[in-house]
Amino acid sequence: MKSEKTAQNSGKAKTVPVILTICLLAGVIAALSFLGGQTGKPIKVIVPFGEGGGSDTFARAVARIIEDQGFFPRKFVIYNVEGAGGTVGSRRAMNALPDGNTILFLHEGILTAKYSGKVLYGPEAFEPIAATGEVGAIIAVHTDSEIQSLSKLLEKAKTDPDTVTFGANIGAPSYFWARLLEHESGARFRYVQAGGGSARLGELKGKHLEVSAFSVAEYLSFQSEGLRALAFLGKERHPALPEVPTAIEQGCDVTAGNIQAWWAPKDTPDAVIVQIAHALHQAMQTPEMIEFLDKNQIDPVFLTGHAFAKEIARRETAMAGLEKLEMPDLPNLPGIFAIIAGVAGLVGIGISIQQGWFATRTRSDRNGETKQPGWFADPTGLIRGTGLLFLAVTMVAALQTSPFGFKIVAAVFLMFAFRLLNPARQLRDRVISILVALAIPFFCHWLFTSVLTVDLP
Repeated sequence: MKSEKTAQNSGKAKTVPVILTICLLAGVIAALSFLGGQTGKPIKVIVPFGEGGGSDTFARAVARIIEDQGFFPRKFVIYNVEGAGGTVGSRRAMNALPDGNTILFLHEGILTAKYSGKVLYGPEAFEPIAATGEVGAIIAVHTDSEIQSLSKLLEKAKTDPDTVTFGANIGAPSYFWARLLEHESGARFRYVQAGGGSARLGELKGKHLEVSAFSVAEYLSFQSEGLRALAFLGKERHPALPEVPTAIEQGCDVTAGNIQAWWAPKDTPDAVIVQIAHALHQAMQTPEMIEFLDKNQIDPVFLTGHAFAKEIARRETAMAGLEKLEMPDLPNLPGIFAIIAGVAGLVGIGISIQQGWFATRTRSDRNGETKQPGWFADPTGLIRGTGLLFLAVTMVAALQTSPFGFKIVAAVFLMFAFRLLNPARQLRDRVISILVALAIPFFCHWLFTSVLTVDLP
């Protein structure tokens, strides 16, 4: 009896320092994370598209000018986090710490992803920093098309709905430009998923599409390959295309474009947002940036503060008022995640039942000695390995599809993993496992993002 009490006291004596060490470690991590935001380490600019695209080129041009001119005390480093039409990168930025170390560069796709059902969040999940330029929109057909004007196109799509094929990247800004035309005129197109601008050009040339939408820069680049513009969706004719009438001139009161914008995680300090916005404003006024905008046919728009918020609200109101159309069958990522999580949960329950059954169920041999069932001498390793596999799959799915970030998902994963690998029965062991499971993700997140400057979900 005495030895048991001594062992218990010894266990308690060992447990207290471990808990104190973990708490101290958590405090150090929090302090270092706070101090990290005050140092001169680079700001991560998440661009949710691949290298070499329009968004990437624009963001890198701005970042280079800011660094060269010394407009901001810290360097802007571009991180390309592509996937799912820009939503992988935007979700990662949304889940980042609001410490001023991470920002997002994303055009009007932040709205279109929400109103096409790709994600459940939009501009309200971020702090708006500034809008830096707007890309104009052109509605175009192949030069051989019998359609000679936007008014004729809309008349045809109204008279014979769902017959005029409109090529668009479903859910992207170009898709919503067409939706706005439908809403204003009563026309109804038959949408065809056609990818980016060059892909849509190929489909028009192959007569697989009748009409599509392009940026002004894309149209000027593709015009010699067989494109003919029907309308420019601006308030006035574009100076690079004075011969192209606006939609308003043709009786359709629609103006649209793709605004280029910078965002910060929700609750980022106002002082940081103002400082970044000021640096962006300075960069937009440099001769180098003005030349870049002119070369790429980007209107030199700059909005921040109340003016930026008001413009985003106006565009969101226009999208929210569109009739909801039946979307093509796309992967239901949240549903897939729910299925995987449900399967993993059932496996976890099965593991618990199996562990309890194998731990308690015994049989006697001819000598009266107890043995484990002969099905497997010890199937625990197989069961635990299978459980870990399902947990790992669930973690990966959660990182890609759930609204939670790396720290929360990793902590939950470790809690289940520790429970699976070491089903502790004593309360203090369970408490230690939970504390360690909470400490490790926070430490890893700080180590990779603050010290090694590696982006995490």
